[in-house]
Amino acid sequence: MSFTDTIAQSFANIAPTVTPALAIPFVVASAGFGSWLTYLIITVGLILVGLNITVFAQKYASSGALYTFVSKGLGATSGFMTGWGLIVAYLFTAMATLIGLGIFGKLFMEHLGLSVPSVVFYAVGGLLIWLFAYRDIRLSAVLALVLEIVSVALIAVVGVIVLVKEGFRFDVEQFSLEGVTFGGIQTAMVLGVFAFVGFESAATLGGESRNPYRTIPRAVIISTTVVGLFFALMAYVEVLGIPSLEALAGSTAPIDDLATAYGIKWFIPIIEFGASISFFSCSLASVNAASRVMSGHVRDGARRHIPQLHQFRAQPQPDAACRRDDFFAA
Repeated sequence: MSFTDTIAQSFANIAPTVTPALAIPFVVASAGFGSWLTYLIITVGLILVGLNITVFAQKYASSGALYTFVSKGLGATSGFMTGWGLIVAYLFTAMATLIGLGIFGKLFMEHLGLSVPSVVFYAVGGLLIWLFAYRDIRLSAVLALVLEIVSVALIAVVGVIVLVKEGFRFDVEQFSLEGVTFGGIQTAMVLGVFAFVGFESAATLGGESRNPYRTIPRAVIISTTVVGLFFALMAYVEVLGIPSLEALAGSTAPIDDLATAYGIKWFIPIIEFGASISFFSCSLASVNAASRVMSGHVRDGARRHIPQLHQFRAQPQPDAACRRDDFFAA
């Protein structure tokens, strides 16, 4: 897999469209005019976390990702628990985003005058996710990246329209952090950090990437940085474009509200379509990540903790985590 294929995994798993479409109001409720700063602080923090991941990613190439890294750093038991935590997290993320696909897909169809039950989107979406994940990881990664690019572009169009109509003015209230408290930013950070869930998932493709010791670290850091800046910009735009903080904090569809306020209400169905495909790509990326952590966990972690499987440890494992020094020595 190329660098583009690999970074697509992290981008799709973060699902950058979902945060401007749904989650920013939760951050605004606590951080107010400091919402853009909250996302920047989170971005810096997660880049530091990502640098820790890259230290291991530059030495070990494995589908186990954080499971493998924690095992090497803190021992087999901690790694075993981390592996199960990752599997559960990825699978529940896949289920949650599949529900999101149903909600926004249903709204999109209603704009077309069609009433389609959400369960249809769950069934069709689940079937397509299985099909793409089963057939080819490169196909899955590229498809997820294309869908995310389309959905982010749709959100960005709304943001650009707001900035143009506002004359790209300097919002004094936001940059002066009027009314912002340290406690408010702390609370907002707890909520805002969930927007980055999955930024590390490129590491699950370590066993399949071309030059993984370079590709994986770059994918983790670049995806976190780009998405974090996008979130900060969209938080600024939403606070700028919606009349009051109270209105934004109580909004269930801030991008729809912006489209209505700035005279592009016809764009709302397109936004909902973009959100639908973003949820789909996130669910697909989560399934891809979970399957690879499962593979690494069963191959390595289970043999460590289940005595009956010790007999298999002596057999060569082509997909096992390999050290960089061993790779060059070979």
